[in-house]
Amino acid sequence: MKRNSSKIVIGLIVVALLAWSIYGGLSQEEKTTSTDKVKVGAILPLTGELGLLGTQMQRGMELALADNQDVGIELVYEDDQSFDNRQAVTAVNKLINVDKVSLVLNSVVNTIKAIGPVLNQSQVPGVVFWDNNKELFAQGEYVFGMGFSTEQAGQDMADFAYNKLGARHVAVITILDEWSEMISREFIDKFTALGGKIDSQDKVQIEQADFRTQISRVKRADSDAIYFPLLPQTINHLVKQAREMGYEGEYLSADGFSDFNIEVLGEAAEGIYLTQLWLEDQSFLDKYKDRYKEDVNPLNLAFSAISYDAVKVAVDMVKYLRINNISVTPQAIKDNLVGFKSSGVTGNTEFSAEQTVSKRELIYKIKEGTLQLAN
Repeated sequence: MKRNSSKIVIGLIVVALLAWSIYGGLSQEEKTTSTDKVKVGAILPLTGELGLLGTQMQRGMELALADNQDVGIELVYEDDQSFDNRQAVTAVNKLINVDKVSLVLNSVVNTIKAIGPVLNQSQVPGVVFWDNNKELFAQGEYVFGMGFSTEQAGQDMADFAYNKLGARHVAVITILDEWSEMISREFIDKFTALGGKIDSQDKVQIEQADFRTQISRVKRADSDAIYFPLLPQTINHLVKQAREMGYEGEYLSADGFSDFNIEVLGEAAEGIYLTQLWLEDQSFLDKYKDRYKEDVNPLNLAFSAISYDAVKVAVDMVKYLRINNISVTPQAIKDNLVGFKSSGVTGNTEFSAEQTVSKRELIYKIKEGTLQLAN
C-alpha cells in the first residue's frame, strides 16, 4: 500500500484543523441528511503512481451504487494523488464542509492519520477500507478500519519463509516510508522469533533506483531470501538488478507489488512470493464485465471488491438506520458502527469494540505471469 512518509503528518494536522476552522465548523443538526439522499465521500488515489488501483476502486464503488440504487446514496469522489497527505487534507475539508457528506471512505491508514483530526473535530466518521494496522486505534473515535492487517502480512510472510521455504538467513530492504517500515519490522520480529537471522537491513529513499550496493551485500552474505516491501517502481529497479547480478535466492515482497510489476518485469517476476489481495469470484467478475465491457485480472478485481464492500457498509448502515426510524446523520452512523454487520463480496464485515475488522491477505507466487496461491 503506497504510503507517503509520516514525517509531515504533525504539520498537516495543524493545517487540517486550520482549514477546518476557515471552512467553518458545522453543527450536527446542519449535517443531518434527508431520508432521500445521503452523501458519502470517497478519497481515492485516482492519479499518480497508483492511479490504476484507484480506478479499480472507483469502479467497485460504482458497481455497489448500481446494485443499491433504491437506497439513495450519492458518492462524491476526491483524488489524493496516490496517498499524498496534503491532498487528502484538502479533500476531506471539501467533502465535509462543502459537499456535506455524512461518511468518508478512505483507502489507507497513512492518509487517515492526516485527515483524522478533521474527522474528529467535525464529528464525521471515516472508514479505511484497504489496509489496517495498530496505529488506527489512536486516531480517534470517528475513525474506523475494515481493511487488511499490515502487521499480519509481515508475520505471515516470515512464517512462510521460515517454515515453508526453509529460509534461515534473510536480507531486508525497505524504503523510508511508514508502511514499509512497519511491515518489515513485523517480518523481522517474527522471523527472528522463529530462529531465523537477518543478514542485513537496508532502508532506502522511495525514489531509489540503484540497488547494486545492497544486492552485492546480499550476495556476499549468501542470504536465502530478500524481503522487499517496496512500491511498484522501486520494485522494478531492485528485481531487475538482482536478476542481472545473479542473485538466486527467494524473492519475497508485499502488496506494493502489482500487475504493473508483472507486466514490466516479465520473466524476471517469475517465482516471486508476495502477500496480496486476490479475488476469483465469477459472479462479481461477470458483473464487472457487464458494466465496463472489459476483462480484469483477479488482483485488480480484488481492489474493486474491497471498495464495493466499503460502499456496501454505507448502504447497509443507511438501511439499518431508516428501518429503525433513526435520522441518517454522521453521528448516528458513528454511534452504530461498532458491532454493525455487513455482508459483501470479500466476506462479512463486523466492527469490533476497537472500531476495526480483522482481515488478512494471502501469500501468492508469480507463475507464468499470474498469481497463484502459495499457502
